Amino acid sequence: MLRIRLNDIKRRLSQKGSSRSISILVGGTALSQLITLAVLPLLTRLYSPENFSSLAIFVSFSGIISVIGCLRFEMAVPIPESNEEGFTILVTALLISLLTSILTLILLFIFRYYFEDYYKSIFLLSIYILSHSLYGWQVLL
Repeated sequence: MLRIRLNDIKRRLSQKGSSRSISILVGGTALSQLITLAVLPLLTRLYSPENFSSLAIFVSFSGIISVIGCLRFEMAVPIPESNEEGFTILVTALLISLLTSILTLILLFIFRYYFEDYYKSIFLLSIYILSHSLYGWQVLL
């Protein structure tokens, strides 16, 4: 019975379509996690716990704020009916990305006393948010 299921899974994965795409996506994600897990012992030897805590704060803030970066307007660019409408959406998303980055920089400057230990690297967060939200646009431009 297990052999029948394995053959069925292999047959479905060999077909073109969503099952194959999903398996490639899941496999790539699992492989990237395994690479991270394999490199972690080397990184713990190279960097101190303070550096790892700085990285954790940076990654958590950037992960939360970069989602807001351009309000997912890049998903709307392929949808428009005309080139003018697509260009308008593109410019709107780029402006929102820039405004989000500037707003983040202003807020970090206002609340910099809470981040005194990470003061030098936390301002890179606004640059990261801008570059992360602009990264998806290189394919479209």
